[in-house]
Amino acid sequence: MCASLYQTRHRQKKAARSRFIKSSFLIVLFLVSGGIGFRFGARDVIANESALKGRIRDLEQQSTGLTEQLTAIKEQNNILDRQLVTARTDYQRDVPVGPAKELSVLLQKKLDEQVPSTRLAEIITKAESEKKCKSAIVKRFQPATGERLTDSASISFEDGAIKITGTGEKAKDDNNNPVSWFDPTKPVNIDIITDNGQEVKLQGLLPLDNQWVHDKTEYHLTFSESIRSFVQARIERCHFP
Repeated sequence: MCASLYQTRHRQKKAARSRFIKSSFLIVLFLVSGGIGFRFGARDVIANESALKGRIRDLEQQSTGLTEQLTAIKEQNNILDRQLVTARTDYQRDVPVGPAKELSVLLQKKLDEQVPSTRLAEIITKAESEKKCKSAIVKRFQPATGERLTDSASISFEDGAIKITGTGEKAKDDNNNPVSWFDPTKPVNIDIITDNGQEVKLQGLLPLDNQWVHDKTEYHLTFSESIRSFVQARIERCHFP
């Protein structure tokens, strides 16, 4: 019986040592596996961190390059803006607009008509901002409405140097019958003859005007409706140029 008890205890101790050895082996194996995994994991983290830092450096370099390009583009845009302002200023100075353009066209027309440039320059040089004019003279005449011209259909200015004659269409009364005076709502014809042989014919609805230059004097004639059957003629004489 003592031998049987001894064998039983011996087997129990042997089984316990076997379990201890197995447990120790599993613990060591776990620790070794964990250490190996940690080592490889740390290597992956370090590698990823290095790759990430490299990527960050690349992006920073690209950002610096893009910033420099943007700065260069802005500077180029500023240069183009300044060039545009200069070009617009030069264009406005060299290419006339508005009244200057109209004057340029008129000057070119006179040059094409063989008017000497020295003469045009003289006129422009002597031109003044304000006209020096004499008092205007106002007269009236009755435009003729028939084939025969009457004395009342004509007037003259400047002691007969400027003669004016007018004709028009007969007006009608309420019964649509023609009357002796002209109809101011219809076109009129006005002939202007000067003593230097110049003749001007005006036609149209009142008011009408005309101007010309003779012997350093600028004449400006204006025709407008006056009292019934009359046209008012107003002449203004100004120093020219």
